[in-house]
Formats: sequence, structure tokens, C-alpha cells
Amino acid sequence: MSTSIADDSWNDFSGSESISHLERAEVRAYALIHGAESEHQLRLLATL
Repeated sequence: MSTSIADDSWNDFSGSESISHLERAEVRAYALIHGAESEHQLRLLATL
């Protein structure tokens, strides 16, 4: 069973983390290592 990220919880989270609608529309992949990712991106991933 897949989980939708288009619900109110995701809207609340993305709003609280200043994720723009353009960023939400892009497909991205991240790794939990300190490389090209910013500290902010790593904190977001850890929260998810």
C-alpha cells in the first residue's frame, strides 16, 4: 500500500519547512550522508 504525500499532513509539513510548490513538484532523491546535501536537507530527511 502506497502513502500519498498530497494530504493535509504533507501540506502542513512542507509549509512549516518552507518547501515551495516548485520543489514539491520535482522528483528528487537524497542519501543520508554529508555530501552535496545541505544541513537543512539532511534534517528534513531525518524528519520524514
